[in-house]
Amino acid sequence: RLFSSVRSFAAPGRVLPWRREARCGYGAESESSIQQHIAMHIRRGNVGEASGYALTQQLDPSQLSRWLCAVAKLFDGSSALHIFTEAAGQSRGALRRKGLPGFIFDAHNDDDEPIFHTTAKLAVPPTCKELHPQVHVVVNNNPLEALLCMARADVLITSLSSLSWTAAVLNTGLVLHPSTKASTKVHKVHWDLRDQYLDWAENWFP
Repeated sequence: RLFSSVRSFAAPGRVLPWRREARCGYGAESESSIQQHIAMHIRRGNVGEASGYALTQQLDPSQLSRWLCAVAKLFDGSSALHIFTEAAGQSRGALRRKGLPGFIFDAHNDDDEPIFHTTAKLAVPPTCKELHPQVHVVVNNNPLEALLCMARADVLITSLSSLSWTAAVLNTGLVLHPSTKASTKVHKVHWDLRDQYLDWAENWFP
């Protein structure tokens, strides 16, 4: 009962479809413009780019673009992608220079002002009409807010991360986990998610 109660608190259905949280980037101007919202957590921070914990570290840019199109085609209408991640830089310029595997940031947006929301594009443009070409990137944001936004997404693509896992517990939509076999970390510690933690719910898929 507690599990169901917690899930219902964060269920997307509790939020009016055309008035989703602006901070999540899930807004739509009218009911007719509603689209699916895909949240992807890219764990970086303390594990680096070579850990294999995130889908972007397991697929090359071309594979990532095709895979996201395949997910978007599962639904009617267009889907928007929202990235939740951490980065060493606090500005658009720093984010572009340091990069994010699989994505590109326009140079004309460079500045030195601290940001928490910006836009990017897939490094390999999607070939499907179902996936919106512009990507919303939430970087270095409040972890609690990021967790709630990921929990309320229509689709959640996790990293091998306890933050992702917690959002997945709350999410009642489609949850997709990356492969644990692709992780390059040999000696795992208690906060590294194993296979046995990734099959707790009927809406979770590897």
